Amino acid sequence: MRLRRGLGHLSMPLSMLRTFRGHFWNNGFLRVLIYHDVPPAFFDAFKQQMEFALKYYTFVSPELFIRMREQSMPIIGGNLLLTFDDGFKSNRYIAEKILGPLGIKALFFVATDFVACMNRQAEKNFIADNLFDGKISADDIPDHLQSMEWSDLHYLLERGHTIGSHTKTHVKLSMVNESEILEREIVESGDILQNRLGAPIVTFAYPFGDIDSINSEALLVAGNRYQFVFSGIRGRNHPEVCSRALRRDAVSLNDPLPYFQFILEGGLSPWYCKNQKKLDKMISGL
Repeated sequence: MRLRRGLGHLSMPLSMLRTFRGHFWNNGFLRVLIYHDVPPAFFDAFKQQMEFALKYYTFVSPELFIRMREQSMPIIGGNLLLTFDDGFKSNRYIAEKILGPLGIKALFFVATDFVACMNRQAEKNFIADNLFDGKISADDIPDHLQSMEWSDLHYLLERGHTIGSHTKTHVKLSMVNESEILEREIVESGDILQNRLGAPIVTFAYPFGDIDSINSEALLVAGNRYQFVFSGIRGRNHPEVCSRALRRDAVSLNDPLPYFQFILEGGLSPWYCKNQKKLDKMISGL
């Protein structure tokens, strides 16, 4: 992306971005970040992004995010919620080695069938077929790409993190035409997590998360089971955004810090207005 490369060579002043944000919004903001696997070679890059963000923003826990969304706590300044999708083993290491020392609490969305994989071949098959949508062979899956186990999820909960559902099989929900399958993927996955972990599961994230992976049927089922439902569509979560259509900003570990900062300040959001409106229209039609 030209913009990423350009900003990588430009130290954009934070004041400029904040002025841009303040001019249009005038208030604090609540933004949600998406990460997936963090390979060992990128642990330092991830830590650098977190330390950079902590200088200028406030990381809120999932509990504080809920309070802000319920408007029982005001949104003041720049607030970030950190989320991870899929349930990769690296997430547990990141929580222990980086998030813990930095005092950051995150929300981990896991696919229950991924966590339930009983052996390495099953993990590879799931990653290739379900997470990479068949675009990579199981034989080409890197060794570090593994699933968390139930013990890892308990570890995260014990340290103040939160677990959410990401379906059972990471299916593209817009391609599901049978109500029974939708119920199994969306509702049963949350029930499995709740029963195995002994903790309420009130959050859900759509696999893939783009506008083409979401439809009205999935929105309805997810909204009936979960208190908060997250998409992968960029944007600020102002009070008017429906809790069944929350925005999230994907971040790459290859992003230079000025570009990372550009994302945090909402610099990419204008390019996603069309998809935001499509999602909001789906919600209003339910």
